[in-house]
Amino acid sequence: MAINAIGDVAMIIALNAYECALTMLPVVIIATACDHRHRIERVEAVHSRLPECFAHLGVVATMQSCFTFWEEGDVIPLERGSAPWGHAWGALQRAGVVLANGSNTPVAPDVAPLQEIAATMTHTAYNSRHIVPYQVIGLMDAIRSYTWDNADAAFAERDQGEPAPGRYADISGLSESRQEIELQGIAHVGVVMTSAGGTVVYEQ
Repeated sequence: MAINAIGDVAMIIALNAYECALTMLPVVIIATACDHRHRIERVEAVHSRLPECFAHLGVVATMQSCFTFWEEGDVIPLERGSAPWGHAWGALQRAGVVLANGSNTPVAPDVAPLQEIAATMTHTAYNSRHIVPYQVIGLMDAIRSYTWDNADAAFAERDQGEPAPGRYADISGLSESRQEIELQGIAHVGVVMTSAGGTVVYEQ
């Protein structure tokens, strides 16, 4: 199941609903229910206790880093106690929550995975505004949120999410090594090759 909840109050209502539903399940299906992978969509502004609630219930946080990049002030003006919890990638990741990242197409102005991965790593908006910088996550966690975590959230981790024999994978080759990206960031890294469905569809 997936519930759209952008702000902390809406998320509390959604998490309480999930908790009630899971508590009411017959004992015979509790084992299966532990791997329910219910989601909250559009997670944007949490508060200090919510990451642990997500983790405790096993609820996936579906977040769109395009909204971090295209931040227009919907999180920044929050009251002082709430503002540090806007776009809280770091707090949720440290709590052990599965982060399913996505583009929110066609609502977002564009679809640019590297730009959006960079936003999770730097919390820098399109206008160079820094948004709650201590909520960043690292390169490999950011890539995982765009690949394996999405497959996991969709119960598709046996077929998708990481390159392995027998799995589906669209692959892009980048112009810099992982070490260079970690040192200098990913925002200006170029794509030199893309393979989709086993066919090279772009190559410099």
